[in-house]
Amino acid sequence: MADHSLQSIVELHYEEQVDSQNESLFSFPEEKSSITLLSVNPGLGFIEWQVSKDTVSEFKRRFGKLFNSNKILIRVYDATGINFNGYNARKEYDIQSADLIGCYYLKIKNVECKLMVEIGFVLTDGKFVCCARSNTMEFNNLHKIDQSGLYSSCSFNRTYTAQLAASSNNQSHSTATEKQNGVAVFFNESALSSNSEIEGPVSLFLSTVFPFCRGKNATVEIFSSKEPISLELKRMALVDRVFNISMRSLKDFHESHMQHPFRCIQCHDWYSVPAAIVASYANRLPLITVFHSLEIERAAQLKVPVSRKIESWERRAIEMSEQVIVTGDSAKKIVVEHYGKNAEQVVVIADSMISAENRMVPQCLPYNIDASEPFLLFAGDLSPYTGADLIVEALPGICKEFSRCQFVFAGDGKMKGELEKRAWDLGIGQRCRFLGDVKSDQFQIILEACYAVLIPSRIKHGDDLARLARDAAKQIVATHQAALNEVVHGVNGYLVYDNPGSICWGIKEVLSRPLAIQNTTREKNTFSPQKTAELFLEQWEKIGEKGADQYKERVFSGKEYNILSII
Repeated sequence: MADHSLQSIVELHYEEQVDSQNESLFSFPEEKSSITLLSVNPGLGFIEWQVSKDTVSEFKRRFGKLFNSNKILIRVYDATGINFNGYNARKEYDIQSADLIGCYYLKIKNVECKLMVEIGFVLTDGKFVCCARSNTMEFNNLHKIDQSGLYSSCSFNRTYTAQLAASSNNQSHSTATEKQNGVAVFFNESALSSNSEIEGPVSLFLSTVFPFCRGKNATVEIFSSKEPISLELKRMALVDRVFNISMRSLKDFHESHMQHPFRCIQCHDWYSVPAAIVASYANRLPLITVFHSLEIERAAQLKVPVSRKIESWERRAIEMSEQVIVTGDSAKKIVVEHYGKNAEQVVVIADSMISAENRMVPQCLPYNIDASEPFLLFAGDLSPYTGADLIVEALPGICKEFSRCQFVFAGDGKMKGELEKRAWDLGIGQRCRFLGDVKSDQFQIILEACYAVLIPSRIKHGDDLARLARDAAKQIVATHQAALNEVVHGVNGYLVYDNPGSICWGIKEVLSRPLAIQNTTREKNTFSPQKTAELFLEQWEKIGEKGADQYKERVFSGKEYNILSII
């Protein structure tokens, strides 16, 4: 009798272009220069570009000594509500780069806007010459429900080789103990960041859900690579990086499945789909897919090729899934009507996450505060004890990096005139608004519209303002000296020290990496983590029973699959 080993061999084959000419950090692409703008979510854009060797050579020939290939510039145009002709943008600002191939995350502060980007070179005489222009992309917070969104880049070509002996599954089921409602959860959100230790909003939410699942006739095992992201992976286009990191988890899954077979697989969002589909397909396990948002919602008409590819992944996952879980009735309608899924196989579980970014901001605010740009709010007496002066001293460093943000000071005090003068002396007076005393009804409107609340107190501060900010789902930057019970560092805000440098760091954190805050005043029908866990358990038990009956006796002979043929 042949000796069949219980091993799964996963091979990732990918091509790497190597250029002997080290003119930039990355190798020169052979194709034409291009730049693409994508919507990650309503508050975040993703820019990816490549400048070809031919373009560099042509510019050197055309501009001679005026050309400097190290001065690469990305110019962002606000084309909201206009027929853009290249010169009539409402606003524009520049992003410096030194790489001929790269990507960049762009914070979007407007409630609704249409953007376009160009990439080019700055000549030694200061003139900007464009070599590629992107598509236009609309960012509309009014119709988006989630922050996880589309993170995407260039297409990929990968091969997954699954080699399981024909009798391996039968042997494993006869010798191993099957988990009661054993569920393998594929979750790959960490691959979206260049730092695998950073937890995203979906990860933070699920970390409150799964503890309620364990110990209730269910065994939950999460497969998510926590290995450090190497420099090689960081240099990959994002979709390539997501794919590679996702496939790392297959080996761990197989080893666990051979010891204690799972009854079903659950995966979350598009970035978890590749590994989950392969595991489901190769081991004949039923798949439950959870979408916190759908690409067809995020990208509307799917004009960008990469967006169409991401949508095709979601389509394939929906087709293969025994159950699809979505976070709203509108998403369920899309899954049923657009993708043709049986309505009985689509379940709505309301998402308990809410981001301050995704809240609707009124178009008209009290005191003529500009609603088109985000603003951070200080509220209280303008005195040395409350630390308002620390904010003003920190602003030059913040405004230098973030060109579109405002700072509103609500309150009066003996330092008001001094702080206004100091703001203008520092060159950031136009970014600051000193409102004086504000009526309670107007203050509530301002609080609801602000991006974050600042409490830089030098002494112990009452919890009233922090509690209001918490209930309004606002991020909070507060000092340790304020001794606030309502602020948990890294969860609903950041704790800093009473000096401008530390406060500058805290504000930059909330501007560059917004936290997902649960809104305690949301509608009563919002599901709590415990309720979400109960519904997950119900679906796992239902699908798991089907998996035990339908899939357990099937065997899978060793074959080699191109991942593209599966997804």
